[in-house]
Amino acid sequence: MFYGPTLFLLFINDIDDILFGTSVCMKLFADDVKLYSSFTHSLHDLQVVCDRLATWAEKWQLRIAFDKCSVHRISNRDSVNVTVCSPKYKIGAHVLHWSDETRDLGVIIDKKLNFNSHVSAVAHKAHVRASLILRTFQTRDPVILTKAFITYVRPILEYCTSVWSPHAISNINKIESCQRWFTKRIKGMFGMQYSERLACLNLESLQIRRLKCDLSLCYKIIHNEITILSDDFLVFSDVTRTRGHCYKLFKGCSRVNAHKYFFSNRITEIWNALPSAVVEASSLNVFKRMLDSVDLTKYCLF
Repeated sequence: MFYGPTLFLLFINDIDDILFGTSVCMKLFADDVKLYSSFTHSLHDLQVVCDRLATWAEKWQLRIAFDKCSVHRISNRDSVNVTVCSPKYKIGAHVLHWSDETRDLGVIIDKKLNFNSHVSAVAHKAHVRASLILRTFQTRDPVILTKAFITYVRPILEYCTSVWSPHAISNINKIESCQRWFTKRIKGMFGMQYSERLACLNLESLQIRRLKCDLSLCYKIIHNEITILSDDFLVFSDVTRTRGHCYKLFKGCSRVNAHKYFFSNRITEIWNALPSAVVEASSLNVFKRMLDSVDLTKYCLF
């Protein structure tokens, strides 16, 4: 189902016809198109769809921004030489370049899905903005500075975390270091431990906030409050004899970290351990309020 400006959607509504008879899938967001396929299928299918896309764009007189187009391979193998071994894909006469890192809706996707580059980028951007706040704000009032951090810095560190939430301690600390650094420079906080500063400023650690974000998304998926089918991400456990709530999830086996720490896997243990009253909350707001009373610190790694 498409959402957006009606006339534009009507204009591009038939673009998915280019996938007919191939193993290629498509994702659309506004005027962005992503085509993807597994390498277990024929490599030829992706080029076929690219050719059809060029024909479709020419027919409807839509210009393709080739400077924003690239080919990105997701693989766990270090030995793959993209520039030599990989096939060349074209849209019309334009040859698409291979990329090890691709920015997709503000998130930097790397070929191993470990998001190291994205974590470094957002941490650097957040540090720059936090430093700017301390340099430009004349007031030293802790309340005002904390609100400024929440408004201008924290959204950078929390945008789309359900996709890239880090699992490596180095990346977790890299994200947390921005809030740790900022709170230490607030008047009266220098000699305190990080946990004490958070308590005084009524803040939570960023890792706790990411856990709550994941749990909230899980709640919305399970209770059909979001246009994501639960069957696409979550598998309900068929074991009903154990204690706990009736929405327990099944955690599958993983051979690679990209799958092990994917949203649907990393959230399973925490979700299954939640009290029944929290999971069965009548609304998302009630769920979030009740979640504040649950101790999530035992799931933190730093």
